[in-house]
Amino acid sequence: MNTEVMRTFYIINHCRDEPLPGWRHSLHVEFLRRNPTFNITEQNIVDRKNVIVRKRYLTDLQLQEVKREVGQILYQQEEFQNLPDVRAEEEIQPQQRRISRTPSASRSEGRISDVHLPRRQEEHEERRERFLQLVTHYELINPINRPRIPKLRNVNKARGIISSAKSILQQYLDGTNDLQKAHLGLYCASALILELNGEQVYMPNPNRRKKDSDTPMWRKRLEKNIDEHRADADVLNEFLAGNNSRRVMAKTQAIARKAQIDLNNADHRQQLLNLKDLLRQKAKAKGARLRRYNKLTKRKQQNAAFENNQKQFLRSLEKQDEEQPAEIDPARFTTYWNSIWKQYRYLGVCQDGRINHTQLKKECQEKYKSRVTKLLNTLLSGGNLIKAINSWAVPVLTYSFGIVKWSVTDLDELDRLTRRLLTKFRQLHTNSSVIRLYLPRRRGGRGLLNIKNQCLNQEASLRRKILNNRDPLITSVAREDAGYTPLSLGCELIPVDKAVVLQTCNIVRKVLGQDEFPPPRLSLISAGGGDEISSHHCLQQEWKYKSRVTKLLNTLLSGGNLIKAINSWAVPVLTYSFGIVKWSVTDLDELDRLTRRLLTKFRHLHTNSSVIRLYLPRRRGGRGLLNIKNQCLNQEASLRRKLLTNRDPLITAVAREDAGYTPLSLGCELIPVDKWPEGNIVTNLPHCKKGFGIG
Repeated sequence: MNTEVMRTFYIINHCRDEPLPGWRHSLHVEFLRRNPTFNITEQNIVDRKNVIVRKRYLTDLQLQEVKREVGQILYQQEEFQNLPDVRAEEEIQPQQRRISRTPSASRSEGRISDVHLPRRQEEHEERRERFLQLVTHYELINPINRPRIPKLRNVNKARGIISSAKSILQQYLDGTNDLQKAHLGLYCASALILELNGEQVYMPNPNRRKKDSDTPMWRKRLEKNIDEHRADADVLNEFLAGNNSRRVMAKTQAIARKAQIDLNNADHRQQLLNLKDLLRQKAKAKGARLRRYNKLTKRKQQNAAFENNQKQFLRSLEKQDEEQPAEIDPARFTTYWNSIWKQYRYLGVCQDGRINHTQLKKECQEKYKSRVTKLLNTLLSGGNLIKAINSWAVPVLTYSFGIVKWSVTDLDELDRLTRRLLTKFRQLHTNSSVIRLYLPRRRGGRGLLNIKNQCLNQEASLRRKILNNRDPLITSVAREDAGYTPLSLGCELIPVDKAVVLQTCNIVRKVLGQDEFPPPRLSLISAGGGDEISSHHCLQQEWKYKSRVTKLLNTLLSGGNLIKAINSWAVPVLTYSFGIVKWSVTDLDELDRLTRRLLTKFRHLHTNSSVIRLYLPRRRGGRGLLNIKNQCLNQEASLRRKLLTNRDPLITAVAREDAGYTPLSLGCELIPVDKWPEGNIVTNLPHCKKGFGIG
C-alpha cells in the first residue's frame, strides 16, 4: 500500500520530490485508476502520503527503487510518443539518462507501456482540442483587446506541458507563412500552458488603482516588522501571564526557537521577559522612524500646495461640508407647521390667548433653579459644570426672551440666584471676581453666560430683524405693537448716540431725493449700517483671528510660508474693521502679544528671540510678520487723509458731524505735527505725515 502510494505520487510529479500545482487531485485520480478496488477520499490519500514521508515508513533505498521504476515508465512513454524537447535534452546529462535495466524491468517494460500508451494519447488529444477551441475563440478578437498573459510560474515543473504545447503549435503552424496566424498560435499556446499549469489570463481593469502605488517598499517592510514585533511581544505577554493554551504555546516555541532560547532552562522566563521588552523597544524605535517620515512627507506636501495655490490651500483649512437641503413635501410641511404655530412650544401657551407674564416668569425661574441644583449635585468638574449650565439650564430662560416681559430687576435677580447656588455648593468663593465668572474661558474667565446680557442681546436682535424686514404683513403688525410685546416694535426708540446718524441720513435723503434710505450693511464685520458697533465686534474679529492663526500653526508649513499665510489670511480679518471698529492701542498691543504667544507655543518663535526682527521685512533680514498696531494706525490715517481731502459736499457734511462717533473723528480739530509735545511716542510712527494729527 505504501509503495503504491509513493509510486503514484512520483508518476504525477515526474519523479520529483516537490509536488506540482494541483498534485492532490491528480494523486487521487491516478491512484483510483491504478487501484479501483480501494474506496478512499482525496484527503485520506494526501494524509497517507504525508505520513509515509514524515515517519519514514519507506527507507531511502526503497524510495530510490520506486523512483527508478517510475523513471523507466516515463522514459518509455516519451520515447513512444516521440515528443522531444531539444532544450531539455541538452540540459540533461548523458550519464543521467543511462538507466540500468534488469531482466525483470525489461520484461515489465512492454506491459507498462501497453497500459499507459492509450492514456497519454488521450491526454495529448484533449490538449490539442483545447488548443483549437482557444484558436476559435480568440481569432475574431483584436490582439489589443485580448486578455493579458502573466509571467509563468514554476517553469521547471511545467516543462512537460511546454513540450506538449510546442508539438501542438508546430503541427498548427506547419507550412504557413501568415504572421497573424503565427501570432494567434503563440498566444493560444501560451494560454493553454497557463491553463494546464493552474494559472489563467486576466483582463486589466482600467478603473482599478494600484494599491499603495506611491508607498515605498522600505516603508511596507518597516510596517510589517512593526506588526510582527508587536504580535510577538503580545504572544510572550500572554505566555508569561499564565496562558498555556496550545496556540500560545506553539507560537511561543517558534519565537523562542528563532531567538535561540531553550525553554527547558531554569531562567527561560527571564529571557522571554527580556525578549518581550526588546521587541517593544524595536517596535517603538521603528514607529518613531515611520512618524518622522510621515511628518516630513506631510510638510513637503503642504508647502508644495501652499506655493502652488495659496488660495486653495487656505480655503481647505476652513472648508466645511455644506448640508444639502432635502426635498420637502408641501402637504407634510403645511401640516407640521400648522401644529406648531398654534402654540409656543417651549412656553406651553397659545398664541390666540393672553400671555400671563407673571406666571410664566415664575415657572421659568423654578425650572431654571431646579436644573442648576441638579447639576450642582453632580460631581462634574468646573469647566464641564459651566458648560452644562450654559447648555441645559440657561436655555430654559432664553426660549422666553422676546415673548415674556423680563424687567432688568428680574434678570439681575436670576444672575444673583445663580451665584448664590454656586457659592452654596462651593463652586464659587464669596470674595471671587464676578467679572471673571462671566468672562469667556479663552480670555481667562470661567465662561458662564450672563442672563441679563443674553436677554437684551436677543431682544435687540429680534427687533432689528423684524424692523429690517420689508414684508407688508410684518410691517403692519409691527406698526400696531405699542408696547404689547417686549420688543415694542411700534414705539420709536432713539438712542442718544444715534442722533447724528439719523441727522446724516436726513441730509442724504434730501440730497438724493429719496424717501427711503435703507441702512447699508458692513458684511465683513457683520454689523448693520444703522446699528451701533460695540465692543463685541472687536471680540468676534479677535476670536476669528486667533482661530485662523491656530489653524495655520497646526499645519507643517515652513517658516517663510507660515508668515505669508498669516499675513494674507489671518491679518485681513482685523484689517477689514480698521477705521470702522474702535480699536484702542491696548487692544492692538494685546493682539500682537497674542500672535507672539501662539508662535512660541507652537515652537515657531523662541522666548528670547528679537521682537524687532520678527516684524522686520524679509528683504532687510527679518521674518516679515505684519505688525497689527502699525497696520491699524496706518489704515486709519490713510482713510482720514482721503476723506478730508475729498471735496464732495455729501462727504464734507458727514465729516463735519463726526465728533468722535467713528475711529477717524473726522469732525475733530487737527493738531499739526509741529505743535505736538516733544517726546510724544506717536511722532515716531512711520504713518504720521505733516499736516495730519490725531483728533
